[in-house]
Amino acid sequence: MPAPLLPKRYFVLQDDEESGPFTLAHLQGLWRRKIIREEAYFWLEGDPEWQPITTLRERLNPRPLEISAPNVTKRREKHSAKKKRKNLRGFGAILLLILVVLAVVAGLIYFAGKYL
Repeated sequence: MPAPLLPKRYFVLQDDEESGPFTLAHLQGLWRRKIIREEAYFWLEGDPEWQPITTLRERLNPRPLEISAPNVTKRREKHSAKKKRKNLRGFGAILLLILVVLAVVAGLIYFAGKYL
């Protein structure tokens, strides 16, 4: 069974003081709050030497996820088209009912004239 992967541990050197270990998430928070400044250095376990913290800039300032919103206009158009079809079906049902009533009334008038 392979050993579980542990998060990388970062150490920071700033103003001649070493601090850490930190996870990347913790470093990001310290960077955002400006506790770690651009002139600081970091060391990652396994690295041969300290490096400027600015080389981690892309990791420290992750881009927000780009989430594309659904196309609301298309959804509205689709909903509107469905609504129109429903309205037409309702209109067709009413028209059919009117025709049936007229046929019944016409039949009654015809038979009433025939037998009166």
